[in-house]
Amino acid sequence: MYQFKKTYIKPHMNMMDLISENPFLLIMLDHFGLDMAFREKDISMICKENHIGPEIFLLIANLYNGFSHLTLPD
Repeated sequence: MYQFKKTYIKPHMNMMDLISENPFLLIMLDHFGLDMAFREKDISMICKENHIGPEIFLLIANLYNGFSHLTLPD
């Protein structure tokens, strides 16, 4: 999986911006049963509305972005 930019995902980040950087995040969203109806919502809002623990969502999203759970953000 090749990416042009590697971003460590945080709760305040906009999901659509992250998908444009890494379209493979769409696969992750499908595993959570989420659709693309979030427009300008950030990660914390999406998690709250869908009753998903933000910690596990961020862990998996960052794995999809190439970070292990032991990697610290820049």
